[in-house]
Amino acid sequence: AAARPTGKIDAKGHPRDAHRLRLATGRPVKPLDFAPDRGSIEAMSAAMKKPGSDLAQSEREAIVDLLHLCMYADASISIRETNFISDVVDTIGWDPKLSFSSYESRSIAAARTARTNPVALRKFVEGAGSRLKSKATKQLAFSLCSDLMASDGTDEREARLLLQIRSILL
Repeated sequence: AAARPTGKIDAKGHPRDAHRLRLATGRPVKPLDFAPDRGSIEAMSAAMKKPGSDLAQSEREAIVDLLHLCMYADASISIRETNFISDVVDTIGWDPKLSFSSYESRSIAAARTARTNPVALRKFVEGAGSRLKSKATKQLAFSLCSDLMASDGTDEREARLLLQIRSILL
């Protein structure tokens, strides 16, 4: 069943502008931080210094790893999920010296392998968690995982994985 848009996700499965601001800054959005009538991601980005600039590249990679794990949790990959990950990477940034597509291939392979057994899964999540330096960054990663799963509807396998991620990260 197709998921209906929620407060953080628009009808195309993309994060709403206020949610993009939370992604970029890693902090909750307050009414004064974001005015919905400002509209586009460009306006929001211009209002910030540098999206994702406070995240180290290893933290960005850990977030992407966790998102790929979540995307493969239900063995069904949707356009909404892939678009969501693309939007997150666009928002948090990526080191221009590193090829995202090359990293993405390795990340997906590792995520698919990790989901095959509980020990590998735990090690994968713990490894990502060790690269997330602050509690706020871990909370951001967990929130993004939750939002990704909600983008196409969360099934029982995804809900169990989300609980496991929360117990390890938070």
